[in-house]
Amino acid sequence: MTINILIDTREQKPFFEVAPYLSTGEYMKTEFRKLDAGDYSIEGMEHILAIERKSTSGELYGNLAKTSMKERFYRELDKLSKIQKAIILCEFPESHIFSFPNDSGIPECKKKYIRGGSGFFRKLLHEVMDNYDIEFVYCENKIEAEKYAAQLIRDTWVEHNSKE
Repeated sequence: MTINILIDTREQKPFFEVAPYLSTGEYMKTEFRKLDAGDYSIEGMEHILAIERKSTSGELYGNLAKTSMKERFYRELDKLSKIQKAIILCEFPESHIFSFPNDSGIPECKKKYIRGGSGFFRKLLHEVMDNYDIEFVYCENKIEAEKYAAQLIRDTWVEHNSKE
């Protein structure tokens, strides 16, 4: 069996540089394609699964709070909310939200320009969770996030294909 993973063409540092082979026997083939929602999906199942990846808490904060990025990100959330299973997959533990701006990947010299800190960040996240049917998944690092994504893609593919 081969699962065709779609990776958005705008994804800068994609997962699956080497297409994974799962211990359950499935192969995953990757293809870059412009996706309407998210960074990753499954060919033919773009309406069923979308994974939006965030590499640092600083990136996520910027998308939620920074005026220049906020409007585009909320349009993305609108699109994601129309997908059956939409995930924002974070390559960092949830504790980085609470320690923000520490552990955020934001350079020290720019931290003084951040408004609100971790309390404001948590407020923004709760607003998203209250208004959109999108799940946030936090992983310890990129490797764990990539494993999670591969397993989620596989499970979604198997679930969908077992119904046919």
